[in-house]
Amino acid sequence: MEKFLNNKKIEDLKPVYLIESRSEKIIDEKIKEIKNYFKNKIDTGSDLKSVNENDDIIINDLFNFLSTPSFFSLRKILVIKNIDKVPKDVLSFISDYIKNNPSFKNNSIIFLSCTDSRKVTSLIRDISTYGEIVKIDNAISEDLKKRLREKNDLNAIKFTPNASNIFLENVGDDPILFESEYEKILSNVYFDKNRTVDEDKIKALVTRSAESTIFELIDNIGKKNFSGAVSIIPDLIQGNTAIDNSLLITIISNMFRMFKVILYLKSEKNGIDSAISFLQKNINAKPYFFNILIRKYQGFEKKYSYDEIIKVLDCLNEFDIRIKSKSSFSAKALLNSLILSMQLISEKNN
Repeated sequence: MEKFLNNKKIEDLKPVYLIESRSEKIIDEKIKEIKNYFKNKIDTGSDLKSVNENDDIIINDLFNFLSTPSFFSLRKILVIKNIDKVPKDVLSFISDYIKNNPSFKNNSIIFLSCTDSRKVTSLIRDISTYGEIVKIDNAISEDLKKRLREKNDLNAIKFTPNASNIFLENVGDDPILFESEYEKILSNVYFDKNRTVDEDKIKALVTRSAESTIFELIDNIGKKNFSGAVSIIPDLIQGNTAIDNSLLITIISNMFRMFKVILYLKSEKNGIDSAISFLQKNINAKPYFFNILIRKYQGFEKKYSYDEIIKVLDCLNEFDIRIKSKSSFSAKALLNSLILSMQLISEKNN
């Protein structure tokens, strides 16, 4: 079903489609896809009509729209979102029109959507005869944030905002990890009355990627929770006394990036814009991720003075040189030393 209109000519499309999904997010995505498909193929101003269950739908207007030939487009397009929730007289009109007006099949295309086809049984037989019924039971978006919303809709699960953010941070950009960790959550809450997922449940159930563990360590530095940062070091090292320099460099680089953003945020002029621009140049991520980082760093910015940030950046530079010098060192000792140095900087400035 994904991009079901792609590579099809308008004259080859069927006269009526019913898109069924329990996810409103998926339905919205399909309606957007329909409108984009016809954007350059018909006069959308006069020959595309889109309504939903919340609109004041006038049956005579629908009849006139469908039955009046177009002078500008090959076919007229009617989109009705949530046909299962519109007034009964509208549903009856659409059902009768499809059944009793064979000429419409040459002049127009009707796209209907619903979340429950059991409520539109009067349409099912005729749509099966003249058109196509497409049921979408799986999330379709490649964007993991949208995909999470779709899967929650499909499974009637509610994530709190913090739970969503933590889950997405934990799985990173790995779609396979996303699916496996989501299944853990689904099996855990499926039989709960409210099916609500909070951040405690995420922390208890979801495996942290190496990337998310780094983020947690750095977040603790941003909060000045230095003991919390130290407690995460074993998870990063995973019992080894030696570790690939590339991971240590990643940790230092991410810390440096955070404090550079905080420095931008301290600017009185265009601080947020400069911070976002810096992140966009240094991170290959979805737009929503930048907003999460900025909100988080705005909280951290209040905990650090300008002088502290400058001293921390100098400290990070020194440790970066030590790591890249190829000298022998204990990764655990180096990370502990780095965090202690930051703690001392903080204490001297208070």
